Amino acid sequence: MKKIFILIIGLLSILDLQAQDNAYGLLGGLTVGTQRWNGFDRDPLLTWNARGFYESILNDGLSVPIEFGYHNRGSALLQQGFVSGTNQLISQNYRMRIGNLSVLGAAKKIYKLKDNMEAYAKLGVRLEYSVTDSFEVFEQYTDAIQPFNYGFTLGGGFHFGPVDGPTQFVLDFQISPDFSQQIYAPAGTLINRFTGQPVSFSEQKVTNISIEISLGIRFVTKYYEE
Repeated sequence: MKKIFILIIGLLSILDLQAQDNAYGLLGGLTVGTQRWNGFDRDPLLTWNARGFYESILNDGLSVPIEFGYHNRGSALLQQGFVSGTNQLISQNYRMRIGNLSVLGAAKKIYKLKDNMEAYAKLGVRLEYSVTDSFEVFEQYTDAIQPFNYGFTLGGGFHFGPVDGPTQFVLDFQISPDFSQQIYAPAGTLINRFTGQPVSFSEQKVTNISIEISLGIRFVTKYYEE
């Protein structure tokens, strides 16, 4: 985690040293969260994300963005069954959500497609801190949440609007796997909320993988030498 932090600080330090041109804006949209639990199958969690960014434009094809955002991580547990004595199928979706504040430092490659359209690809590293949680099942695991997490983000998308600004709309896709464990719990015994009976659980090492699809707006400032 220390190396991730140092790398983000290093990216921040070059934002205004190597370029005058810049961009900034807001993004927000849909998150599909998944988690790896030892011995448990988990369903996707549908939730949301919101973030702001500042981007130092080094040249027409390369920039260094930094993002600050709020990202929901987690997974869900879908249970289905028949009502006793009937053929009626009922479903219940239990959410396990953790809200993280995040800072991302990245490198972004930009490709001009048209005068009013660009594509881009980005790769960066993240540092996150958990600030909220809401578990509708296995609430005991909230005590096992690890507040600091880190990982990388791989993404891409499109800018729609004049390439020199001042305003563009953004369609952004990204996947964010964690290197660290969002939840760690040693082996033990928990109470099953449905039966009220004790259940033994193995050691749990839970990591996040999130896919995010976002829309946003990007304000571009470019300086021209006379």
